[in-house]
Amino acid sequence: MILKKKYWMLVIPLFLCVILFGYVSFSSLITSEYQFITSPKRTITLVIEYRVATLGESHYFYNFYQTFGPYGILMKKLDGKHFSLIHRSNEGAHPLELIRINHQNWVSENEVVLNSIDGEKVITLK
Repeated sequence: MILKKKYWMLVIPLFLCVILFGYVSFSSLITSEYQFITSPKRTITLVIEYRVATLGESHYFYNFYQTFGPYGILMKKLDGKHFSLIHRSNEGAHPLELIRINHQNWVSENEVVLNSIDGEKVITLK
């Protein structure tokens, strides 16, 4: 009976350590970064969340948010405005270079066009 208690006292902490190590390793590999873009009249801020997964080729994932509320401290996800890109190159490209963030085109205060490597991506803010 005592031997079974000692067995469980070793197995449970070891199992929890393996689970914790796996979670920390996985979450450190998949981290999101954010870029803030302000409209020309500075009335709306578009937030771009991006992350990269690489295994031979790089997959770039983008989500878009709009800030609102006092001082723009709250964010709302723009539905249907997410997309991903695949880049097959030995040199890793920065995710913001692939959507050409430095050449954004604001059509109006509520609409921005990003000229990505896959073509134009129109983001309409609410």
